[in-house]
Amino acid sequence: MYPDDMGLAFAIDPVQPNPMRSRDLVVRCSLANAQAARIELLDIAGRVVRSATVSGAGSHTLSLSAGPRLSAGLYVIRLAQESEHRSRRVMILD
Repeated sequence: MYPDDMGLAFAIDPVQPNPMRSRDLVVRCSLANAQAARIELLDIAGRVVRSATVSGAGSHTLSLSAGPRLSAGLYVIRLAQESEHRSRRVMILD
């Protein structure tokens, strides 16, 4: 993840590979504190397509592939914890 001077940072790793197939959508993130955080996958219109909750300081890996197959297109992965927000774009091919 992304260590800083104070310990583990609040961050989302770049999605690899990008573009990718919808069945392979795995997100890696890190939380700097134990508060619960929300990971959301939003479509280009800003609608939440998938979401999950993570908690506990440290690194987390989760799949956003479960559920109906995602349509091809551009998506935003958003990580939110208290007043902190991070986002990454990902292109889905199928």
